[in-house]
Parts: sequence; C-alpha cells; structure tokens
Amino acid sequence: MTEKIDSVNETIENRQAILMTIVGIIAIFMSICLMEIWSSHEEIKYLKQELDAYHNQYQSKTGWTSFWGETNTDGVNYSLYSFDAGKTWYSGHYTDEDEMVIDGPADVVYPGLMKTLQDWDNILAYAVKNGPFNPNNPTYLKVLETNGFAVIRKPN
Repeated sequence: MTEKIDSVNETIENRQAILMTIVGIIAIFMSICLMEIWSSHEEIKYLKQELDAYHNQYQSKTGWTSFWGETNTDGVNYSLYSFDAGKTWYSGHYTDEDEMVIDGPADVVYPGLMKTLQDWDNILAYAVKNGPFNPNNPTYLKVLETNGFAVIRKPN
C-alpha cells in the first residue's frame, strides 16, 4: 500500500514538474512576445513621427486651374514643390526617366498663381467654418472680394 501511495505521489510530482515547465515556457514565450510588441510599437511611433516630419517639410501642390492669370482662359496645369515646409515654392516636372526638374520659383514661372491658390484656400476655410456661401449675405461677399473675386450684381 505504501508503494502505491509513493507511486501516486511520484506521478503527481512528475505532473507538477511538467506543468511548471509548461507554465515557465509559456511565461518566457509571452515575455518575448510582449518585448517584441513593445519594440514594434516604439518603432511604429518613430516611423510615424518621421513620416509626419517628411510630409510637413516636403510638400507639393498639383492641379489645373482656369482662374489664374488675366489672359489665360484655357487654364494651366501646375506642379509645385516646397522643400522648406511651404515657405518657398518651385515649379517643376518629371522627366521620362522619373527625374525631377525644377523650372524655377513658382512666382516667376507662374506669376500670381500662388496668391490665387491661397485665395481659394482662404475661401474654402471660411466655408468650412461658416457654412455654404449665401449671395445675399454681405459678409460672404466681402470674403469673396477680399480673396480676388469681383462681385457684380446683375439686375433682375
């Protein structure tokens, strides 16, 4: 009978040892996973900061407009680039070999275009803040006039 009890105790001890080994392996594995997740989180945070800095530093504006220029009624395609967070803008284009060519300062290549684009940004910002334009509201009309539009009322 004592042998059976000893055998049962030995079996229980073996199972406890196996269970503790499994728990230890799981704990080590989870620790490694948590460390990897934390380091990935830090790396992702760093990469997001770098991407935000890049987007703030190197900006571009591309599009087409017929509102720019007094004689240009056909419109113009433009590609503008800034390498100093929007302080100075340059006109540029890409070659067939995907190389960027800077044509010159935007205000020299397209005189007045930057002001026109800024005027549009001002009008959009006002509309986002205050709602759609109402031609019967003098404040809205003043915003248009301030940003380069001539407001002319036609008689009914």
